[in-house]
Amino acid sequence: MTEALRVLKPGGRLAIIDIEHSGEYRRALATLGAQEIEVTNAGLDGVYGVMVTRVLTASK
Repeated sequence: MTEALRVLKPGGRLAIIDIEHSGEYRRALATLGAQEIEVTNAGLDGVYGVMVTRVLTASK
């Protein structure tokens, strides 16, 4: 997360698609100073195939 946030230009956006660790990513990005952190469900009602998939977005 540190490197992903470091290489973003000011105002740049980061997107992570994940099925299990979005809460951990959210906490790590908040600790690193990311802004506008949001977690939303992907796909139809958040289900992609048989798994609940989440999209995390954040900005620098």
